[in-house]
Amino acid sequence: MKKIKAIIRLEKYLDVRKALFEKGYEDIIVKKVKGRGLQWGVLGRYRAREKN
Repeated sequence: MKKIKAIIRLEKYLDVRKALFEKGYEDIIVKKVKGRGLQWGVLGRYRAREKN
């Protein structure tokens, strides 16, 4: 048994699923993830102080 973890864009999901199915990986678990993490160079304000 092999385990593959990948983060892919929604528009590429069908292509990736098709490729995995052709390689013999029939079962797949999908989770929807939101957010982008930290953005460097963007300053925010937290309690009137600048925060990186």
